[in-house]
Amino acid sequence: MGPSRCPREPRRWVASAPATDIEAIGRSWEANVLTTVTATAACIGPMRSRGYGRVVSVSAMGAAKGGKGNAGYSMSKGAVVRWTEALAAVILFLSSEQASGVTGAAIPITARS
Repeated sequence: MGPSRCPREPRRWVASAPATDIEAIGRSWEANVLTTVTATAACIGPMRSRGYGRVVSVSAMGAAKGGKGNAGYSMSKGAVVRWTEALAAVILFLSSEQASGVTGAAIPITARS
């Protein structure tokens, strides 16, 4: 496994970039969406096999409302929420004895800075 791509100063790295900064948007997408999807995808099969499991995706208030300088961050957090909702719909659609105990939720996090 290679070196971590996590920034030393995540707030500045993720949250304050112009809406047209494609590199910053890509970093936000990778840090928030790809990690959520990859980790969850690795867990779904074993949860279905056990017939039980919970998916909790951590989001942020930026998912609901963007602000100046955080377009990429807001987009990626919104994508996490929408993806979690879609995943829940797929699991419910596939409701069977294998999937019946697997549920999901996206939790928006509010913090003071």
